[in-house]
Amino acid sequence: DQGDGDPILLIHGFASNIKANWGDPGWISLLRREGYRVVAIDNRGHGGSDKPRDVASYHLRNMVEDARGLLDHLGIARADVMGYSMGARITALLAHFHPERVRSAIFGGMGANMVRPMRGTEEIASALEAASLADVTNPTGRTFRAFADKFDFSRFKTLADIGGATGQLCAIVAEKHPHLKLTTCDLQPVKPIAERRIKSRGLEDRVSAAILDFGTDAFPKADVITMGMILHDWDLPTKKMLIAKAYDALPEGGALVAI
Repeated sequence: DQGDGDPILLIHGFASNIKANWGDPGWISLLRREGYRVVAIDNRGHGGSDKPRDVASYHLRNMVEDARGLLDHLGIARADVMGYSMGARITALLAHFHPERVRSAIFGGMGANMVRPMRGTEEIASALEAASLADVTNPTGRTFRAFADKFDFSRFKTLADIGGATGQLCAIVAEKHPHLKLTTCDLQPVKPIAERRIKSRGLEDRVSAAILDFGTDAFPKADVITMGMILHDWDLPTKKMLIAKAYDALPEGGALVAI
């Protein structure tokens, strides 16, 4: 905690610390010269902070609450927040769960899908609606279409698509495999969009839309769990957390498919 003026909270990346991420590159001195009060945190497991040995302790939501707790401790009601890599994700979630505490959010060193979660949707939608897999040229679209066409669903009865967005994948799989019941799961604002798609295709009896924050909620029970363009865009602890949630939700002999 250095300087005066408007506060800015700095949150470092995975396997780093305040000194390596912000001190040595000159960010702290630069921000102080610009008149900011610079507050920085060593995330749990890093630098001078505690290093719990329980894997569950490293859920990103816990790190979000660490950042909020630091602001509380210092009596800072609202701050600009800058995060790098894993710190950018913590920053984004801090803004999501505690928007009143974040005046502005600055993201560095993170995947573009974090701020463009629907990137590539047009190609995926076109691929799923194409006459055949042979007509699809987009690599990402081909992956989704190949799953819908070629995965052996014969021994499964239910599917949950985590981060299912508009419900496109569930709708197409339902049409190709009429014995399945499917649930597309995503945040509350997306649910009405998915429900409109499901209704437009007359699939209400077999496809439903559910509200799910995959960072905090348990996954619904299903024989098959899919995660399309999800795992690749998160840090290792979050990947492990999401896979563990899928494992808990699947029966023996179930299938997790990462697309």
